[in-house]
Amino acid sequence: MRRIGQVFWITLAILLSIFTERSLAQEQVTLFGFVKAIDWNDDGDVIAVALVYDIQEENDEGDIETYTVEYLIEDDNIGGKLLEHDGETVEVTGNLSEDEAGSYYLKVKSFKLITNEDEDSPEENPEEPQE
Repeated sequence: MRRIGQVFWITLAILLSIFTERSLAQEQVTLFGFVKAIDWNDDGDVIAVALVYDIQEENDEGDIETYTVEYLIEDDNIGGKLLEHDGETVEVTGNLSEDEAGSYYLKVKSFKLITNEDEDSPEENPEEPQE
């Protein structure tokens, strides 16, 4: 009986650790926004960025309300390349997820830099999209 109890608690702990990861609600999206530095190392180098963009919605009174949303960029092969583009406008495609604390994350599959001169002609990310 004691062994069954131990197995139960170990199984419960494993399941909780799996379901509390950032995979609670994943979906692929394409977002247009700008890259914002959110963390730096001791030398002042950017070590973490977020994608920031605004959502506009009409409220019940007919007024337009604007909400700013930030998605933390996962620092991997493609997402890590955005560290070099602080303050630049981008179009990003990737998998969106939210953790149990309500923080949003974006695992970047590809991105395009949007130039200020001609926003209709984005500069392609030279890397192949990450699978």
